[in-house]
Amino acid sequence: MKIIEKNVPIPEAPKTEAFCPGKHPLFLDIETTGLSADRSQVYLVGCCYPAGNTWRFAQWFAENPRDEEMLLKKFQDFTEPFDLLIHFNGDHFDLPFLHRRAAHYGIQDHFMELPSLDLYKRLRPCKDFLRLPNCKLKTIETFLGLGREDEYNGGQLIDVYREYVRQPDAHSEHLLLLHNEEDILGMPRLLPALTYADFLGGRFSVEELMDREKGETADTFLLRLSLCFPQPVFFQENEWQGYLRESALRLTVPRFQGELKYFLPDYRSYYYLPAEDTAVHKSVAAYVDRDFRRPATPKTCYLRREGTFLKLPGDMGRQVFRPEFGGDCYLEESEPAFEDPAFLEEYLKRLACLLH
Repeated sequence: MKIIEKNVPIPEAPKTEAFCPGKHPLFLDIETTGLSADRSQVYLVGCCYPAGNTWRFAQWFAENPRDEEMLLKKFQDFTEPFDLLIHFNGDHFDLPFLHRRAAHYGIQDHFMELPSLDLYKRLRPCKDFLRLPNCKLKTIETFLGLGREDEYNGGQLIDVYREYVRQPDAHSEHLLLLHNEEDILGMPRLLPALTYADFLGGRFSVEELMDREKGETADTFLLRLSLCFPQPVFFQENEWQGYLRESALRLTVPRFQGELKYFLPDYRSYYYLPAEDTAVHKSVAAYVDRDFRRPATPKTCYLRREGTFLKLPGDMGRQVFRPEFGGDCYLEESEPAFEDPAFLEEYLKRLACLLH
């Protein structure tokens, strides 16, 4: 078995403390001879972790299948100081595979017990939002502008490993180690992409309303967020549009000019007056001839308002106006709420829920 250890610079990698505060993380990836842990083996485990101002990188390479047991024991011992495993689809594949292979040799392991952060799970809900064709590691790296030398995938390298076991050579070994190394060293550079998952999950705050422009059909808000996005993203949801760039969001909110209705909550306390097309409280309607009034229903218990309104992503617990019962919600454009970062934060988080 070969063990490779070295310091590596990862200039694009952010401080892990920003994404997993208080943790001592270990990034890991494995290479196997197949997908089934019952019929296949682990032939390579790679990992990296922050070490001061640099990164430490290590690989355990089984030069033949007989090395697998030693590889698993060495890696199991190596993980002891760490309290967080970071991987890409490791919850589904890497960790269960390591656990099953350790059990095959009677090794007591903790691969399934350590806290873990699965980058694939966190980023998968962002696929459509980021307009990605899939959520593969190389696809996300390309989106982030990260290059790599390796041109193979894990499945293609299985035959390369089998041929290496039969007849070892330096070129095949380089291909096997390079693929794993680039997968590993790419993972810390994926961390900034988690900001998109945080945005869609509402895990952010609006720090400042920097500007507001009023137009004929929409108002545009320029907001500073607590997140910093590695690549600019444009999104659209119905009539809303947004452009994320670094820590700024330019949000276009649709505007309505005309008459809307405010539906009163306690319709049983009101009468509807068809001639007036409005609802009045029973205490007032008692003086109206019975022929000109009828008990209000949820759909007829409303007051009409002419004005300029901005669309809401839901009622947001406020006095909202609608074109019809159960229709889209609007708030008067003049409401002070649209100048309040706390309200805009709630507004944006509700809108983000619609983007999934």
